[in-house]
Amino acid sequence: MKAAIPEVLGASPVDVSEVPLENTADAWAVPENPDKPVIVTVRSARTREEAAMADIAIVKEDDGRHGRYVARVVGVDDEAELTFTHRGPGLISADHTGAPESMRGTGAAAALVDFLIADARASGFRIIPICPYVRARYEKHPDWQDVMTVGPGEKPSIPVRTQA
Repeated sequence: MKAAIPEVLGASPVDVSEVPLENTADAWAVPENPDKPVIVTVRSARTREEAAMADIAIVKEDDGRHGRYVARVVGVDDEAELTFTHRGPGLISADHTGAPESMRGTGAAAALVDFLIADARASGFRIIPICPYVRARYEKHPDWQDVMTVGPGEKPSIPVRTQA
């Protein structure tokens, strides 16, 4: 079964029948060059039919100070985003996750956080989980502690930058 990804993102159809259901939330890879836009397909679904209907493409945008991961779902004109701020070498804060009503229930917000975690592991940065949604997901995934600056359930603080 092939699922279409919006051509505007430059992605190809994905054969969801070959993705084991227990691994659908991990069906992406972070490219070696973090300066290039990232286009991935993520399926957070319980059945192959849901996976075909909920194809999500994620693009990373980063200007060196601020950035965002943007999720688009096949058949939905809106986008969800997870915004972040560079706080120092190898350190970002996950500031806000937002999804419009038209994307509620698609798994886009969860996919954004999952991709953030995969990107942190692949790129070697740590995350200050300021966003309440990121913190809530982290409480369900204590194995993410390797890329977080606080333990699950702990409230983070933002380091104060001093002028040199």
